[in-house]
Parts: sequence; structure tokens; C-alpha cells
Amino acid sequence: MDSATTPLTHTPSRSTANDAAPADRADAAWDRAVQSSPSASGPSTVQSGFDRYTRPAETPKSACEPTTERHKLTTVDGRPIRVVLHQASLAKYRLPVFAELAKRSSIDLTVSYGELPGLQNVDPKGFAARFGRVRAVSRRPSFYWQTQQFRSALLRGSEKPDVLVLPWDLHYLSLIPAMLTARSRGIGVVLWGHGFSKQDNAARTWARMRVGRLADCVVLYNARTRDFLLSHGVPSNRIFVAPNSIDQAPVQSARWDWVSDDRRLEEFRTAHRLREGPVMLFVSRLLPERRVDLMLRAMKTLADRYPSIQAVIIGGGPEEGAIRALAREMGIVQLDRHGEPLDPTQAAVKPGDPRLRVRLLGALYEEHDLAPWFLCSDLMCFPAFLGLSVLHAFGYGLPVVTSDEPSQHGPEFAAIREGVNGKTFKADDAEDLAAQLDWLLSDPERLRSASNAALTTALTEYNVPSMVDGLEAAIRFAYTRATNRRLK
Repeated sequence: MDSATTPLTHTPSRSTANDAAPADRADAAWDRAVQSSPSASGPSTVQSGFDRYTRPAETPKSACEPTTERHKLTTVDGRPIRVVLHQASLAKYRLPVFAELAKRSSIDLTVSYGELPGLQNVDPKGFAARFGRVRAVSRRPSFYWQTQQFRSALLRGSEKPDVLVLPWDLHYLSLIPAMLTARSRGIGVVLWGHGFSKQDNAARTWARMRVGRLADCVVLYNARTRDFLLSHGVPSNRIFVAPNSIDQAPVQSARWDWVSDDRRLEEFRTAHRLREGPVMLFVSRLLPERRVDLMLRAMKTLADRYPSIQAVIIGGGPEEGAIRALAREMGIVQLDRHGEPLDPTQAAVKPGDPRLRVRLLGALYEEHDLAPWFLCSDLMCFPAFLGLSVLHAFGYGLPVVTSDEPSQHGPEFAAIREGVNGKTFKADDAEDLAAQLDWLLSDPERLRSASNAALTTALTEYNVPSMVDGLEAAIRFAYTRATNRRLK
């Protein structure tokens, strides 16, 4: 990147019904999103930072729902397939997944869950559930025993499951006994997990694949891992993908609530001094491994080209003090949420002010409070250890820039398509991060296209119905395979 080039100004403009043809796939995706839209008769503007796209104003459909008709497979005696699905804990973000699976007419679901240190369980809602304690067998290495896994395979009568869904986690010593018992009793077995570990070696991979072969099928979080399993001899028809997702319904509801009122969003943008930019967003807990420092260093590199660039950081955590110290060291002005300097000795920020700016807003939990910050930003910068935050950003049409090292991320990293809905930079390289940010920010048309692609990815590929489709297909397959074994 040439820092001597003419500085670029950031002037968000407003779309009209006639300025740009909508992307067909983005419009179709939008129409499947959950929105509490008021009735309207004219075109609606969808905008965040640079223009996004224009769509017809119509009352959208009421779900991020798949449009295909479901195959209503039941058991041989005509009832739904009885499924016991085991989880290490019951996390809040999983509730919509299990509630959606429980709604499927072919599934009779019970979730059996334990507990994990540092992760609070939530109350089940929309599905049957039971709690079973996890006992630590050893700390180093970490091994556990969850009696519920084994007991589920021994249930009888009307409680006997047709299919067990178990975590593909070899740290549970109860896993193999539960699988062998289930198979001996004619119960189908599904293993659900990553299919690999960041700390893998040849021995661990061999063990994981051997256990995987005991199952009727396996379910992965992304399609990229499929090739890895195929290379280790797992038959293709026994591999299913349930793309790890968040519930887009509250995201789209909050998004629509803001973008349906142009004046309100513009007032927020003006009141919080977000009209100048570009604006980069980070939303997550502040941990050292997420390398937010790289975002500030990249800003410094981009200063000549984007004099008014600013960063918004939402989230609390142990790294907050270090980030504030680095900002002071680099001469970056720290602002409050309204755009006023935290240091009263510093001059107020005015239009055209060349000072770099950062805001650390702390944790925000309500989607409605988060929405305007997403909508007034141009992209999300998430330097390392990316997880479900990528899908949160995509739900607001924000492209994501992150490192190119898969081992630094969760399975959701697979949602990023290079140069389409996001960009990657050389891991730990602030200069290359600046270059990739510039690649997006320097071309409004390119940024707009990436925004459309990000939204489309969230609403057509990485959503709760798509995730449940993968789980349901695996359950049906395991039931059929177990039934065929019994009939032989």
C-alpha cells in the first residue's frame, strides 16, 4: 500500500430506489429473514456506512426458513424418531438449534446435558431436556465420565432412543462404552463435532478416526473438514455437515427496526460522530489471543490514507487495560460512546479532525443496542480467534477481515470466502492487515459487493434451519442404518 497516495474521504451516501440494482441472492435472503416490518408502499433503503443495496419494501416472510419440503421419515411403527442428543453443557446460543430440531415432525427430541467450568447453563426452552453431572476422571490429561451417555444407551420401553447423538470428543471415557452398548441394542449412533483438534498429531487423529468408524455417521461444523475425513477413509455417505450458526432472527429483527427508519439511524450516526471514517468494528470479549492490538497498529499504518479512520471496540475482558495503554502510546484519541475524548485535556473531535480515534464501549448484550453500531460501521476487523462473531457481522452485511491461519479460528472461519464476503491477512502481520483493510475500504463498489455477499452468506447458508437440516439428515441416516442392521 502506498501511503503517499491522496487521502480518501469517507462520506456515507444514501441509496435511492434507482441507484443500484439489488443483488438477486441478497434480496432472496432478506425475504427469508425475520423482520418486524411495518407495511410500506415504496422502496426501502438498506444502508450501513457505504451504500448497501436497495430492496422492494414488502412484508418479509416470517423466518430464516428453508423453502424445501421436509422428508417426513418416521419409525417402522409410524411414530417420530426418538432421539437423545448429548451436550457437554446447555449454552444459550444452542437453544434455537434444539428448539428447531424439536419442531421437526420426524423427530422426538430429548437433550441430555452436563456442565462445563466457566460456562453457565441456561434453562431449556422449546424441547425436553435432562441434566446429568460430568465427573472429572483426571486433570492432566483431561478425561471425563458422563454417566448419562451410558444410561441413555440402556433405556428401555417407551424411553429407549432410536438414535443417540453424542459429542465426538475422546476426552469422555464414557463415549466408547455408550456407542458399543447402543449399537448392540439396535440404536443408531451419530457423532457430532469438529472432526479434528488444533493440537492434533498422528496418534490422536488415528484414535479419533477409529472411534468415528463405530458410529453410523458423523456430523461436522463445516464442509472444509469433509475432505480431511475423506482422506482418512471415512465414507462420503457417512459424513454430514451442520454449519455452526447463530440464530439470525433477533439480528434481522433489530436490523430491520433500525434500517426501516432512515432518520433514526442517521440521527444516531450524527449524534455519535460516526459520519466520518471509515469505521472498523470489533465485537467480542477482549482476550490476548484475539490480537486487537493488530487492529490499532493497522490503523496507524492507514492514517495517511484515511485521516479520520476510527475503531469501535465492543466487549470487556482482561485485555482492555493493555489496549487502552497501547492507544495512549500510539497517540490514538480514546473517545466515549458519544465521540467525546475521555481525556478532558484533549480537544473535542471536529469534522475533518485528522486524529486517529478508538472507542472501547465495554460489553453490550442487547441486540437492539448493538445494531446501530454494526449498521454505522463499514467492516468488522477480528484479527485472530474468530468464532461465531463472523456470522453476527455477516447478519448485518459487514464483511470480515481476519488472519489467514485456520488454526487460530473456530470452524466458522470456513464462512469467509476470500475477496467475496471478507479478506484474510498474514497471521500476526499488522502491515498486511492494513493492506487488506485498504483493499476493501479503497473501493466503495467492492465494499458494497462484499457487504451483499456477507448478508447472503448469513441468511442462506449459516443459519439455524440449515444447521438443523444437517442434523436431521444425519439422524434419519443413522436410524435407517440401525434398522437395516436389526433386520439382517
